[in-house]
Amino acid sequence: MYNNIILSSCLFGSFYLFSTSLMLSNSTLCENKKIPSELFIINGLTMLVSGSIILYNFSLFNSFHFKS
Repeated sequence: MYNNIILSSCLFGSFYLFSTSLMLSNSTLCENKKIPSELFIINGLTMLVSGSIILYNFSLFNSFHFKS
């Protein structure tokens, strides 16, 4: 039971980080704002890491579901 609570909170945090990074990337690209390349790289890495955590959590949820 505690694993499900930890996994769901981690999944919520990953969705939040991914969506926030995506919104910031879209707003800067649509408005043609100049941002430093380091900030764009950090934003992309945040999206990559949070997206991989989302995929990993979905695989763990599926493995718990089929075990019980």
